[in-house]
Amino acid sequence: MSNVYVAISMTNGMVYHMTILGEGRFPSQPRDGFWQPDLDGEVNPTGLWRREVNDTVISFEVNKASYVWAKATPDRPAALPTGWRVLSDDEHQQFETDRVYRNALIVDEKGVLKHDIVRARDCHRGYVRKQRATAMVELDAKWMKFKGQGKDSDAAAVETQRQGWRDAPADQRIEAAQSVDDLKKLL
Repeated sequence: MSNVYVAISMTNGMVYHMTILGEGRFPSQPRDGFWQPDLDGEVNPTGLWRREVNDTVISFEVNKASYVWAKATPDRPAALPTGWRVLSDDEHQQFETDRVYRNALIVDEKGVLKHDIVRARDCHRGYVRKQRATAMVELDAKWMKFKGQGKDSDAAAVETQRQGWRDAPADQRIEAAQSVDDLKKLL
């Protein structure tokens, strides 16, 4: 028994990634779970709850979580699951290792997990904006220092860098990118 990773298609077009635990220290007996005592054979609080993760358990967990997803928050619109499927290890790794573009993942009509290029471009722009916010703090301090010291040529060089960061989200290469690999080359 081990963990099972599930991709859940949502009404808002997103794909949520969920881990269904096959064993763990649950606060109470999970659905279809059984107690696994310690190796010494005694039932005590240090053992594990275990369960076979099957379609029934997955459906139960997805439906249980949908109560939370159905509530809108300022940063997340309400959404309900439209379907789910178990992920392979490689597909699970896409969610775990590719954090910049994970919100661009979709399950197409054939059930294949892939990146939607339009969403991937938006994810890329958001990542660039996040990097820009960090870089601009340092560049603003340098620009003010050089201006205060009367080093106008150094301040102009910093201003060129600042303008490059301001223009970065509108880079035409982002729109021209046809794959996530193309976008990664721009980072």
